[in-house]
Amino acid sequence: MAHLLEDILGAQRDESFVLSVCAARDPSGWRLVHGTLLSVPEPCAKTSWSDWHLAASHGRGSHSQLLPAEAVVSGDTWLLARQVLTVDEAADWLEAGTGSISPARREPAKVNLPAIGKGPQLSAELSAPAAVLRVLPHVDSAISVLITGLGRPAQAMMWAGRSDARLEVPEIVDVDGQWCAGATRNLTGIHITPPHIAPPLATASGLLVGRAERRAWLRDSKGEGKFELFDVELSWDPDLIGLHDLELTHEQFVGDDIASSVVIRLEDLDTESVDDTGQCQVSLVSLGTGIRHGVTLRTVDGDLLDRSGPYPLVERAEIGLEIDGQVQAPVVVGERRSPVSFDERSERARTIESEVKQVLRSGAQARIIADKATAVARLIGHLEGARDELCILDRFFGQHLEEWRLLDSVPVPIRVLTGKLEKDPSGGVAVPAFGPNVTVRYRRKAPIHERIYFWSGGGIVLGGSPSTFGESPLRINRLREAEIAEWRQIFEAEWRSPLYTALTGLPLA
Repeated sequence: MAHLLEDILGAQRDESFVLSVCAARDPSGWRLVHGTLLSVPEPCAKTSWSDWHLAASHGRGSHSQLLPAEAVVSGDTWLLARQVLTVDEAADWLEAGTGSISPARREPAKVNLPAIGKGPQLSAELSAPAAVLRVLPHVDSAISVLITGLGRPAQAMMWAGRSDARLEVPEIVDVDGQWCAGATRNLTGIHITPPHIAPPLATASGLLVGRAERRAWLRDSKGEGKFELFDVELSWDPDLIGLHDLELTHEQFVGDDIASSVVIRLEDLDTESVDDTGQCQVSLVSLGTGIRHGVTLRTVDGDLLDRSGPYPLVERAEIGLEIDGQVQAPVVVGERRSPVSFDERSERARTIESEVKQVLRSGAQARIIADKATAVARLIGHLEGARDELCILDRFFGQHLEEWRLLDSVPVPIRVLTGKLEKDPSGGVAVPAFGPNVTVRYRRKAPIHERIYFWSGGGIVLGGSPSTFGESPLRINRLREAEIAEWRQIFEAEWRSPLYTALTGLPLA
């Protein structure tokens, strides 16, 4: 099972898993009804689902006191548990409980999931997973509610369950001497739907095993008071992905039909002030009231990261009150608005079209730079965001000694292939100074004609070498993942070529 967790789901050796269980008592003991085994970010493993959701998701609502990161709470007929495991503990537990289930078996198999920590042994009837799933917490799905507490997507597999046990958990339970409301959600991160919810959307029985998304996800989405804008809150890990590597698709529905669909690449927006924060809000133009909004987050290479909706916005709420048999005036939030006319919708659609064109135009202008200082600052910003290793394939890089200073703040190892270096007064090569993380190979007039800079998960192409910045307008364009893979092969072939020689630089002062 370590193979499954690491190779298929991508879990790392130093990650923690959280096992969350909702179980019911039957004549033979405890039976698993709903469960998750999730590889989570380390802060999530150190706190409860309630407090993690408050800090890492939309931040609305909280428990009055901190709940423990690990807890096993039970009543006569129910049990809730949350336990933190290492990768090896998670793999061993999963293997012991599900390893005997044949992938070819269509009917659920009876298994026993072993006791671990303070959690008891659990019986279950589970079927082998049919596929690796992209589980999204902000869509209507029987599986998505299993990761309500996680609040972000997960790459996962579902061991679907069949359980006749009824799970009835009190709304408020005692946890280590304090009262906990919404117990299943706050203790296990699982939202158990009420009985009136139809089976296709009712909380799935079984065990979901997955790894939480680490790159980027939708934190929240909501309308603003006048319904002219739709605000989308994004979160991402700047160490794993850049904001400019993301794109949003915003779809607006009238009834079940799409009235507007726009794609916004974040690289087309001015994001400089939030690039390193890991959280931002993007305001999108709305068609007005009576609209359902759907948002999809992808990488620019097309990888689906997260999706929300489509959902309508709450425009007005009215709560009726009756006290001692006397009907009170209702509490009303919002207002009853007149239906939006066709002309108003059409005008809003034209506004959206105009603003999207302006965003694209601004993005193009930001990538075409005439000012030298701006170009240098923009390039340094890209290079400082390099991950794992920076590779530079530029025949003219280093023809001015000052260009090596572009690398001083890059935090990762750097390899440079170049074909032209600045001359010293005697006509020989002027020896540059660079840090110990820089390795350079040089071939005079190397057959390199592009200016390519790439790293793990990202890269750029320059319309001119740094030595030409300010002489004429140049472009800085992002490279797609597939193109980076091709350039990496070219780079490695050139790097191994005996026609290049290693350049030994001076140490930085």
